Amino acid sequence: MKCLLMVVLVMFNWFSLMGQSSDLLDEAKSLERQYKTLQAIAVYQQYRQLHPSEMQCTIRIAELYVMYSDEVQATSEKKIWLDSAAHAVQYAFQLDSLHADCFYAKALVTGKLIDYVSLKEKAASTKSIKDDADKALLIDPQHLKAAHLLGRWNMEVSSLNPAAKTAMKLVFGGLPPASMDVAIEIFQRVRKRSPSFLANNLDLALALKKTGKPREAIELLEYQLKLPTKTAEDVLIKKQSKALLESFQ
Repeated sequence: MKCLLMVVLVMFNWFSLMGQSSDLLDEAKSLERQYKTLQAIAVYQQYRQLHPSEMQCTIRIAELYVMYSDEVQATSEKKIWLDSAAHAVQYAFQLDSLHADCFYAKALVTGKLIDYVSLKEKAASTKSIKDDADKALLIDPQHLKAAHLLGRWNMEVSSLNPAAKTAMKLVFGGLPPASMDVAIEIFQRVRKRSPSFLANNLDLALALKKTGKPREAIELLEYQLKLPTKTAEDVLIKKQSKALLESFQ
């Protein structure tokens, strides 16, 4: 009888824990939809305390730290949140150093921290972004966020002015080849699979503008502004999309 009671108690505690965990995830997602990024992070952290090996939660925390860094104005404060994102990525690598999400998140955070490093570190970081995006896609060829980062890398590196490219070559021996055409190809491939990927759509529209394709860019931006807004990051991207659209007028 005592054994049966113990089993019942264990099962009750287990179901209670699962229910609590589900409630926390629902609450965190709800807070994201209310554009309450910091509160969402806090609830995801509560969930991670109950599930310390949960990879997706850890990656989402890193993404939200990056997202919040875009919301704040002060440069020093941005750096604080980006450092927090970097720590979340380090924790993710401790969970599984061969997980595609880890390399994607590392590339994401490196790209944001690049403004805070020296020229020599900037060159190394630029190469690291591509390396990590490539590793994520090697592990998971369908990783859309990593593909988007690789597209952005091609767009930004190919857009560097000659002086910057020369400095990169002197300091670091140059960078892997980058192409705006490759960037557009990647963005379009991602869009085909995820038409509502707002960040990808914005970068594709920007690349189309840079390559003299205003009509396609305008059509994409007009479509973009009709898509649902789900997070604080979406609000910012929509604002940037509207500004880019107005630049054609």
